[in-house]
Amino acid sequence: MSDILYDLYFGKITPWEKKVTDPFVKEAVEKTQKARKKLDEQLPEQLKPLLEAFCLAESDMHGRALYAEYLDGFKTGIRLMSAVFERGQAELEYRPLTMSELACKGIRILNLIKCFWNRRLPIRKKG
Repeated sequence: MSDILYDLYFGKITPWEKKVTDPFVKEAVEKTQKARKKLDEQLPEQLKPLLEAFCLAESDMHGRALYAEYLDGFKTGIRLMSAVFERGQAELEYRPLTMSELACKGIRILNLIKCFWNRRLPIRKKG
C-alpha cells in the first residue's frame, strides 16, 4: 500500500486525470456526444456560435458544481477523521454495557414509551 502523503507531495494523486469507469457515466457521455454531433450537422451556421456559447456556459456550470461537491466530500472526510481521532480507538471498540448503563438506558426507554403512550393512546378509565 502506498503512502498517501508521499503520493500527494510528488503529484501521483491527480483526481482530475482519473479515468471514468462507471458505465452509467460512460453511457451519458456517449449520448451527449452523439446529440452534439447531430446538432452540429443539422444546425444552421448562424446558430452554431449560440450553441457553442451555451455548451461553454453549461460546462462551466458543471465544473463549478463538481468542484463544490468535491470540496463537500473532502470536508466530510476530514470531519469523519476528526471524529475518530477525538474519540480515540478505545471508544470505537465494542464493549458490553454495564448493568448500571443498561438500567439507565432501560429507564429512559420506558419513560419515552410512557410519554408516547400517554400522548397518543390515552388510557381509558374503567367505569
